[in-house]
Amino acid sequence: MKEIEAILKQFENFIKRVLLPSSSFIVFFVVYDVYLNEHRILDYLNKIESSILVMILIVGFAGLSTILSIITQSIYDNSLKGNFDAKIIFTKENETLKRLREKLVATLKNGEYNDYILYQTIVKHKDDTHRYTTQAKEVGIVFSSLLVVMVISAISLVTSFYIGSMVILFLLGPVYLLGRELVKSRYRSRAIRIYINYLKEDIKE
Repeated sequence: MKEIEAILKQFENFIKRVLLPSSSFIVFFVVYDVYLNEHRILDYLNKIESSILVMILIVGFAGLSTILSIITQSIYDNSLKGNFDAKIIFTKENETLKRLREKLVATLKNGEYNDYILYQTIVKHKDDTHRYTTQAKEVGIVFSSLLVVMVISAISLVTSFYIGSMVILFLLGPVYLLGRELVKSRYRSRAIRIYINYLKEDIKE
């Protein structure tokens, strides 16, 4: 039992940040298959022998989780390497973040700092904000899953329902931006927490 707990503990981050949120892709894909694809994929899977199907699903889900993680890293995390100020929603947090950022930069040596660089600089406070990073990864993968299924839907409808396909492609932008803002909001909360912790310790010293 202890061995199992140790293994689960070791893979806890991967399970929470990648595997669990990747299940959202299955939900979105089933909705697509039922309403836009005439159950073709579900009907095909029902014809496969159960033992083989389970193996296919396990291997497929592991691969899918990895792909979604890479997509999320590419379209969300890699584009958030500056300040985490809100552009669309939760803009009231910007003033708090800016004020704390300026106070923190004033305590550090001269240099160009933004929220991303400050996070990399203040290493010892990362453990205090573990849950914010996990939440950011979860939100990113959920929206990445939705975007991928939307692209699949648009491609499948392009010949049979061209207008519907164009509408879905048009919605890709707003959905992406909403996901980006929600991911950024988690990193912004992490930054605020880190800055408060650092400044408290600096005052004590």
